[in-house]
Amino acid sequence: MSTVERLKRLEELVQVFGSDRLVDTTINKLMKAKKQELVKRLNNIKVEIKKLEQTYQIDSGVFKDKYNAGLLGDDVDYIKWASLIDMEERLRKQMRYLEGDA
Repeated sequence: MSTVERLKRLEELVQVFGSDRLVDTTINKLMKAKKQELVKRLNNIKVEIKKLEQTYQIDSGVFKDKYNAGLLGDDVDYIKWASLIDMEERLRKQMRYLEGDA
């Protein structure tokens, strides 16, 4: 059974029989752990992005615009930087979704 199937089964159980302390506590711990993981990953990516900004003396927003416009080459650092920016955006979306802001 997949994770999604197990979650749906648990959701149905709660809908039919109501929630209890075990389910509530477990879900809260799981969500807290996921948020902590996302924060850790975001912080690691921010450090890497900051290093690239300092190395090339350019803000990531400006870099991204120039990179997407094809004004920069295909240097390995540029590809890495663009990937880090994309990963950061995806992680921020996950965080907002987890917090109910998406």
